[in-house]
Amino acid sequence: MSERIVRITLAQIRKLKGRSDAKKVSGMTDAQINEIIGSDPDLYHLADKELAEFHLVREDGNERGKQQNKSVAIKSKSDSGQG
Repeated sequence: MSERIVRITLAQIRKLKGRSDAKKVSGMTDAQINEIIGSDPDLYHLADKELAEFHLVREDGNERGKQQNKSVAIKSKSDSGQG
């Protein structure tokens, strides 16, 4: 399977418009959210253990907020062969 990777800067990310309805989501219960996740085959509910495997990857090693125009990505340990 070929993979298309698109790289954008943090400044570009901040300019993107979100497509979620924050008011609607903030008014939902966890049970309602889990029901939506369970009914959509394209959604997957990450368990706390799975979420703990993610870490912020920075090319330059700078701490968050020190430089704004650097590329960032999140990667799972299982994606990198470490898990």
